[in-house]
Amino acid sequence: MAYCTAIAHTATRGGLRYLTAGLLGLALFLLGGCASSGSFSADETRIAYGYLPSNADVPSHPDSLETLTIVEKENQIDIQLDRSYEQLMRDWSVTWVSQTAQRTFDASRSFRTFATLWSLDLSIASLVAEEAVDNLSKDLAQQRVAQRRQEHQQVLQIDLYRFIGSPPFGRGIGSTLVGGPGSRVTLRDGQGNRYEPDRVDHEPPAEAFIAGNRTLYRRNTFYFRRDVDGRDLLADVQELRLYVNQSPGGRYYFSWTF
Repeated sequence: MAYCTAIAHTATRGGLRYLTAGLLGLALFLLGGCASSGSFSADETRIAYGYLPSNADVPSHPDSLETLTIVEKENQIDIQLDRSYEQLMRDWSVTWVSQTAQRTFDASRSFRTFATLWSLDLSIASLVAEEAVDNLSKDLAQQRVAQRRQEHQQVLQIDLYRFIGSPPFGRGIGSTLVGGPGSRVTLRDGQGNRYEPDRVDHEPPAEAFIAGNRTLYRRNTFYFRRDVDGRDLLADVQELRLYVNQSPGGRYYFSWTF
């Protein structure tokens, strides 16, 4: 049976959190064939296999819809991107930097650990991959977009894809579990504020296999509440760093400027 790329292996915002919504998208796929365009698919292993910067200098604010347009039709909506979904995810992704040795890109590693900060445009675009929202009725699709906007305003989500051997500390499968016992994760902005995740999710280990290279990795998701004592976590912020102190696994961080 042939599967659409967007259903079979797509990096989405929801993960386990939106399992029900994902099943809805799968049902639409089974009933109506390929529901979403291939431009709304993204393979995180392909992103990890290519070059990523040690600092993501993104062109817009995380609350911006600069790359996305929502076109209202008579009975449906059409979500359009000015680039592919995978490229947009790559734009908001960054590889690690060691806190001690300032090491980062290692050409000897086929797959490199990276983190993705979920911007508003990436979050709304993921509705096409997760639920085929562009195939829903106009009213229902607008409701889902409004719900996703609200989720984004309430919670900042960062996904960390931890591959064995990258960073080179802690080579076993246990090193892919970030934010659990024996590790600490904090988010810092350019103003010196520090935040701990409100919730952490871990997906089961998965296998990455590209061009004869094979390894295991895990998606770790961190949710940071945006309302902090009546102040928006992203207000007047131009830089964010996600710091990881992991044993085994070393001390490293991921950096975004916008």
